Amino acid sequence: MAQGSCLVFSYRTCQGFFCSLCSTLTTSTDFIGSQLDTVDALCVSGGQAGTIVGDEVPQYELGFIRSGGTLPNYDVC
Repeated sequence: MAQGSCLVFSYRTCQGFFCSLCSTLTTSTDFIGSQLDTVDALCVSGGQAGTIVGDEVPQYELGFIRSGGTLPNYDVC
């Protein structure tokens, strides 16, 4: 994935996203899926959105938002 690019997954009223923040990175759907499971378990309750930001190189951000919502904007680079 190129720096600053995102993958977005839609299902009903939710969107999952995975974004490369500061550099080009290579990932897999298994890694993205396991991280979204973590967001679901730790951050999302009662329909609230949650995110995880990777703080080690290469930085990434992933989480859930409501369909039609805007992606969060973090300046971590």
